[in-house]
Amino acid sequence: MVLTDEERKAKKKASQKRYRQSEKGKVNSKKYSQREDVKENARNYQASEKGKTTRKRYTQSEKGKAKMKKYGQKPESKAKKEKYRQANFEKIKKRQKAYDSSDIGKANAKRYGQSEKGKATLKRYKESEKGKASQKKFNEGEKGHKGRRLKVLKHYSKVLSNSNIPCCNCCGENFHIDFLAIDHIAGRNEMDFEPELIKLDYSRKLGSGTLTKWILDNNFPPFFQILCFNCNQGKFTSKNNTCPHERK
Repeated sequence: MVLTDEERKAKKKASQKRYRQSEKGKVNSKKYSQREDVKENARNYQASEKGKTTRKRYTQSEKGKAKMKKYGQKPESKAKKEKYRQANFEKIKKRQKAYDSSDIGKANAKRYGQSEKGKATLKRYKESEKGKASQKKFNEGEKGHKGRRLKVLKHYSKVLSNSNIPCCNCCGENFHIDFLAIDHIAGRNEMDFEPELIKLDYSRKLGSGTLTKWILDNNFPPFFQILCFNCNQGKFTSKNNTCPHERK
């Protein structure tokens, strides 16, 4: 019986598959893959454009996705991944930071955040105990809103009131920082026309969180002061932009 080319290829492929799955085939395959010249050839191929294209095409295929998912769920795979992560933590962190700050990293993060999957993942994380604890820690930390706000309160209190404790520049209130507010000395609307602030892209539409960040980014411009909410509100409702304490 004469076999066609297709039949011969199929028969050869089946024979090779049986060999690779046999004990002898597995031993020889492992021995072969551990040779230095084979490893070097594999590294060179993976670094080549052809290798990258082939790997990308495979990982994006249904077969590749299924195989990678199945491999990632294996206990030995998880243990191997965790061991590598612990041994190369700083290296991975540095590489991830470089990727996140790159244009492609930012674009991918933005695209994922706007996707349904990304929104659902973020929502689940925010509602989890870990997410709530992390958000609280961030808000109260140096880089969070509360940390940034405290920096601003301390700076202007020190400069204008000569106080190491955040306080009102009018009545001296310093019981708690929650009683204090960042005040626009010339008035919120009037400051939109200050030439120096125009150069710094100031806007009266800046909210409390974005305003504190803007002040820090612009090295504490001398157009703000710290007032308690009473003095701040009294100044806001007056016709001449002064606190009732000053009008006595």
